[in-house]
Amino acid sequence: MERRPIYLSLILWFLVLWATGCFLTLAWNYTLLKKTTIDAALTDEIFLGTRVPIIERFILNEVCFVLFIVTAKFMLDGENWARSVYVGWIILWLGFCGYKSWNIIQVLPNAFFHAAVIVLIFLPPANRYFVPDYKRFSAV
Repeated sequence: MERRPIYLSLILWFLVLWATGCFLTLAWNYTLLKKTTIDAALTDEIFLGTRVPIIERFILNEVCFVLFIVTAKFMLDGENWARSVYVGWIILWLGFCGYKSWNIIQVLPNAFFHAAVIVLIFLPPANRYFVPDYKRFSAV
């Protein structure tokens, strides 16, 4: 197996750390939200513009961040299937984020970040890392 490109290591470790932080932050915020008694009007102000109930939104986000951590870990180990799972989940997740949020400005930073990650994990050095017989498949 080829050596992992340094940019790939940095991106994947950043993804693991970012997803871990988001997972812990969401879990902490949910426990705080559950402990406080908030009326429905204030809850609507907190989650302005969402179409999904709060509990489903937290569960989906927690599952999403766990999946980011798992796929990034397996991509660090050189597993090619993890790239496909990551891309598929990103498409579903961003579609759902676009659906649940009325404000597209909230979705665009995530879309740009994950689009950049997807482009970088499919560059030729990364392909050589994930698929050892990459030269066999190339036209040259």
